[in-house]
Amino acid sequence: MRPTTTRQQLTRLVLIALVPLLALAGLLVWWSVQEATRTAQERTLVAARLLAASIDRELDALRLSLDTMAGMPDLAAGRLESFYAFAVTAKPDRVDAVALIDGNGRPVFNTLRPFGAPLPASKIEDVFRAAAQGERFQVSDLFLGNLAGRPIFVIMRPVRVEGQRHLLAFTLFTDQLQRLLAGLPSPYVGLVADRSGTIAARSYAPEAVVGRALVAETQALLAGRGEGQGLVTSPEGVRVRVAAVRSAEAGWIAVVGEAQSLLLTEAWRLGSSTFLLCLLLVGIVFVALRQIARRLGQSFEDLADVAAGMAQDRVPALRLPPATAEIRAVEAALQDSHHRILQHTQELERARRAAERANTAKDQFLAHVSHELRTPLTAIIGFAEVLEVDEQARPGPAGEYLGYILQAGRHLLSLINDILDLSKIGAGRWELMPEALALDGVLANAMTLVAGQAKDRSIRLESALPPDLPPARADRRAVLQIAVNLLSNAVKFSPPGAAVRVDLTAEAGLLCIRIGDTGPGMTAEEAAQALLPFRQGAHAQISDVRGTGLGLPLAKQLAELQGGSLRLDTAPGRGTMVEVRLPAA
Repeated sequence: MRPTTTRQQLTRLVLIALVPLLALAGLLVWWSVQEATRTAQERTLVAARLLAASIDRELDALRLSLDTMAGMPDLAAGRLESFYAFAVTAKPDRVDAVALIDGNGRPVFNTLRPFGAPLPASKIEDVFRAAAQGERFQVSDLFLGNLAGRPIFVIMRPVRVEGQRHLLAFTLFTDQLQRLLAGLPSPYVGLVADRSGTIAARSYAPEAVVGRALVAETQALLAGRGEGQGLVTSPEGVRVRVAAVRSAEAGWIAVVGEAQSLLLTEAWRLGSSTFLLCLLLVGIVFVALRQIARRLGQSFEDLADVAAGMAQDRVPALRLPPATAEIRAVEAALQDSHHRILQHTQELERARRAAERANTAKDQFLAHVSHELRTPLTAIIGFAEVLEVDEQARPGPAGEYLGYILQAGRHLLSLINDILDLSKIGAGRWELMPEALALDGVLANAMTLVAGQAKDRSIRLESALPPDLPPARADRRAVLQIAVNLLSNAVKFSPPGAAVRVDLTAEAGLLCIRIGDTGPGMTAEEAAQALLPFRQGAHAQISDVRGTGLGLPLAKQLAELQGGSLRLDTAPGRGTMVEVRLPAA
């Protein structure tokens, strides 16, 4: 046998030995894609379960407030005008209206209209009539409100008014559910539907689907079950891998999904990484085996020369290389490489699983923290307000203590809300709903909200709000929060008897809001500190009014989030003027 033929045969054997390795590499790629898809489906189901739990917690917090209001003596005694006045001021911020409905399902009053004003019959009168005859808290499905003119839903409980059955209800717009979806991490899309499958909110383009029924494929996932997963087609024609969960208490439906194209892209990215790793391993094996084949071919050539020489009665010089030692060295190097690759793969897998656990824990924390902290505060503040209004229920020095409870509870609730808002903005999850917004009405509303605080400190609120200015392109809730934060700061640091002024002007395609006070003012260093979270100037730290140090930073970030800006014009001894600029529509 010629040496060349021997080397060729050994090379063919090496190539044949690589075929199982390539098949194994393909199998690993397929397994990686399947594992990535399964993990993504598990994450989607966890997110849907958290969203369903958030819906129940939000409704449970409102139930506590509703129970508190239902226990008012004025309601039971039939002093409805007095109770109406209390309901207007005591309703939670996220409740849009308080309504009282008689046992026949007809409205008695609604805080969206003045007391005694005529009210149209409800579109779900039969639902109200049945709920009034029941004994427990209930949540309605979505329907079009007569007074609001937009989709609403109602939480309600039966009460007794002068011994007669009535129904006390909170009316809520779908904006409250929209805010629950704002915490969903990218690239998930979430939606909330009522028990009948009517869509109440969606994290992406809600105006296109609110009021429409869930697609039949999604409803089929929940047929006879509390949760399900599958591939459905969205109203926009996009294939989406979704998880649907029905909430345990309210029975509403939480749906979280991820576009199938994004899911496959992520899965194939992981598969490609696995394939490249396997290809590297196969390359190393091929090089090593080819080197071994070359050495063995040389050895066979030398042995053939020896055999030919012996046949001719001569013994040629034997040129056997130290093949055994070299083969062992290659084998050791190959085992070391395999060990390193395996160790690196295991480390990558551990890191991936740790990152997934951390991401899930973060999502769970963000979903739980707002409700778990707000729910007890809502109860504390609600019962304290009831005791504060009802003088007979607070003997001795209890009235003074109630004031402390309310002040501390409201301060803590404000701090929690500000921290959550800042975290949403920092994580890019604050969802704006820009519109052509008339700023004069929003600023007037903000002045009304801080009027009580100004009256307590004998501060006058002055304004120049021309109604004929062009609208701004801005989010109503964000602008109202900016104005309330700045007005509250101005009132807080102005001396008693002073004035706080609000001016609104239009300048070169921008709407300018200026809020000025006559407080102690700040140095340039203090002004820079005041724009940082939890930082306050020297005067703020010795003020008799507590603050969180978040009002100005939150206002600045909200302004910049809408394409605007916020700046301070201040100096010691001449007060502070805050200017907010927002783009015109």
